[in-house]
Amino acid sequence: MQYAGSAWDELKHIRQAIGFLVLSIQQLYRISTMYWDDKYGTHSVSTDSIAAKRDAIAPISI
Repeated sequence: MQYAGSAWDELKHIRQAIGFLVLSIQQLYRISTMYWDDKYGTHSVSTDSIAAKRDAIAPISI
């Protein structure tokens, strides 16, 4: 237990950074629907990908 507690404390900043960087499915859906490719002037995220995200959050509400 002594070593596990010490390691857990040492990883505190890494754990905080990961928590900050993890996106929710709602955030991914919003980013996917707003994405615009300036080079080609298109929405480059596939409709299948957007539909999968929408279906995953349907019970939650968009």
